[in-house]
Amino acid sequence: MLTIDLFTTPKPFTGLTATHQANALRSWRGCPQVRRIFVFGAVSGETDSIKETGAEVILDVECTENGLPSIRSMFEIAAERSTADLLMFTNADMIYLPSFFEGVADCARAAGGRFLLVGSRMDFDSDRPVSFAGSEEIAAFEEHAQKTATLHPPAGSDYFIFPRRQYLENRLPDLWIGRGGWDLFMIYHAKEHGILTADLSPSVLGFHQNHDYGLRGKEAGVPYEKDPQAAYNLSLLPPGIPWSHWTLRGCSKEWRSGALQDKAHLGKGPRGEKAGGVPRKPGKRSATGRLRARLVNLYRRLFRRVGSSDRPQIRNQAARTDSASIHPALRSAVQRGEPTRIIVGAGPTAYEGWQSTNIGSLNLLSERDWEIQVGDLRLDRVLAEHVWEHLTPADGLTALKHVSAHLNAGGIVRIAVPDGNHPDPRYQEHVRPGGSGPGADDHKVLYTFATLAAAMREAGLEPRVLEHWDEHGEFHAIDWDPADGMILRSLKHDPRNAGGKPVYTSLIVDGVKPVS
Repeated sequence: MLTIDLFTTPKPFTGLTATHQANALRSWRGCPQVRRIFVFGAVSGETDSIKETGAEVILDVECTENGLPSIRSMFEIAAERSTADLLMFTNADMIYLPSFFEGVADCARAAGGRFLLVGSRMDFDSDRPVSFAGSEEIAAFEEHAQKTATLHPPAGSDYFIFPRRQYLENRLPDLWIGRGGWDLFMIYHAKEHGILTADLSPSVLGFHQNHDYGLRGKEAGVPYEKDPQAAYNLSLLPPGIPWSHWTLRGCSKEWRSGALQDKAHLGKGPRGEKAGGVPRKPGKRSATGRLRARLVNLYRRLFRRVGSSDRPQIRNQAARTDSASIHPALRSAVQRGEPTRIIVGAGPTAYEGWQSTNIGSLNLLSERDWEIQVGDLRLDRVLAEHVWEHLTPADGLTALKHVSAHLNAGGIVRIAVPDGNHPDPRYQEHVRPGGSGPGADDHKVLYTFATLAAAMREAGLEPRVLEHWDEHGEFHAIDWDPADGMILRSLKHDPRNAGGKPVYTSLIVDGVKPVS
């Protein structure tokens, strides 16, 4: 039997919301396929149901200043703590029965190694506790719910099911829960990375307990449609394509009659799509399109993102293998008179005009790799965001010397790492070597501006500190150009720092090759 662990982030357990969330937790615990339940974030109110169901509360999740958890952080922490075959993120008021997970298991076996299972829900009114204590009560609930529930439109998804390690290997950006667009981005991200997307709705449905949305977006004191986290989520979707393409309608497959089948609509060319499900650019902008444009513009204003003329453009890197040679592309750039720029330890990160490398293509400690990938050429820019903390201090110095040897005079290596002087103890616990944050088990060192600058000087580079905390707990930042290397975990470009308050920042230092 395939096993599955569920994770969620609830609202406060008060009033009818407490009843809904307690019902949901009990329904999950009553399913034999479910092993563990992770509840992310601080919870308040009548939380006896958490103890009753054995749910595990996880507090060390990355959040915005007003408490919105990061989807990326939750997905990575759940993957590290789980030992189940599958993980499932779900909204905290959704009820699932054993038959739901039987269908999930059948679909997962048919889907293969990489997939994202999503689906619609049945909405119904619920105002009483349900224990889901035995088969009779489960059957009675199912009969009642099916008589009164209505199918929800396919505009959003209340759950996402996937192999446990999938989003450690295909990392997500910092999407923000409870805000528009993050669920749409999940389907877009899967399709961009060649992950099978399947809609379970034709055969498998969960039950959603109706509630109002009066508080949505009010935590930050702004209306939902003007919320900066929603604007950020939506800004990640590609422009010129209707949002409907990233709803359930956009899934490539559906689970119907015990088999994965092509999505029924894909050959029919509904409005907004060509036959075969390929998105087309819309004609006259719809009301949804106008709202998207307003939200994206809001995001750019609030977070002061740089414009398209000076911001590196993200592009699809799916066709590049980790061992691909970047030397021909660098040589072509030299011949065209363009700058030579590489990202080291890039993971899935790719920017237009930059060559992305990972350890399989450029091991920072290997002279042979540097000769193969760069050789007699010289680099103008090298970018490393949260890479050097994975090297010992000695290896970090060796890597800096390799970079220095292959930089042009006046060239820059821009390094961002967790900041060892950050005054927040929660941040320190998250990023320290062996800490609680994703990837911290592999961290070897926690740099301060003084120690990283000293290492750069020893490697023959002139350090220029862009953002850092000093030993007195004061934050310092100067203006820097993203064209020299975009750092997403920075004061201006990380949405956790809304309003310019440094909540989650990096130590960012440029190492400049002297001009002799």
